[in-house]
Amino acid sequence: MGTVGLKSAVLVGNSFGCQIIVDLATRNPKRVERTALQGPTMDHQGRSVLRQIARFLLNGTREPLYLNPIMLLDALDASLLRG
Repeated sequence: MGTVGLKSAVLVGNSFGCQIIVDLATRNPKRVERTALQGPTMDHQGRSVLRQIARFLLNGTREPLYLNPIMLLDALDASLLRG
């Protein structure tokens, strides 16, 4: 950003790019105006099956009920081993 003369910016990240943006924002908050984070990677402490089930149940309460079967099918499609 400094090389091209940007003092701050709106940043959009996907997957691992989200972690890079969050790291930049925590180290240099004045450089980040806003962020859009799509599909951030999972934190390493949340990779157990039990934690993923707990997160699924918690997030499911925040979504419209008709989306729960879709989320469940997506989770099954990804398989427990991959998750």
